[in-house]
Amino acid sequence: MIVAIESLLPSLLLIGLGSGLVRTAIMSREGWEGVERLNYYLLYPVLLFVSVVRADLRSAPVFSAGAAMALGVATVAALMIVSRRLWPRLGAADGPAFTSHLQGAIRYNTAVALAVSGALFGAEGLALAALGAVARSCRSSTSCASARSRHGPPPRRRGPRVWRRRSRSIR
Repeated sequence: MIVAIESLLPSLLLIGLGSGLVRTAIMSREGWEGVERLNYYLLYPVLLFVSVVRADLRSAPVFSAGAAMALGVATVAALMIVSRRLWPRLGAADGPAFTSHLQGAIRYNTAVALAVSGALFGAEGLALAALGAVARSCRSSTSCASARSRHGPPPRRRGPRVWRRRSRSIR
């Protein structure tokens, strides 16, 4: 347990530092949003890619680890879907809220998973977790989108004015 806490401490300190700095006048809100986009769309995927490329996975149980991750996500998703009919009776959640609960149940925090797996299992564990994160994100996103389309609120109608306005803002 101590190893898990120690592996998360640098991330927690960095989040705290960022939270404190965003409240200062060092950078505008737009600047922070740019830094967040840079991290999400470039730096984080590069970290995953480099972790996988540098690792020696010849002796790693890639298939077994992937199967365990997939089975875990599928089991939790199945339990959530099977129990879906009980939720309104218990006053727990309606359809749109259910989709949020499902997403929270099957989409784990990748940053936490990478930090802990790297600390506990070294470079090989970090690479396996990175591979799992890549594979899991597609599967989880598809599952969450399917659940939202079935149980979520009806889509809002968008008229031609909205699309014209959006296309002008993109240019």
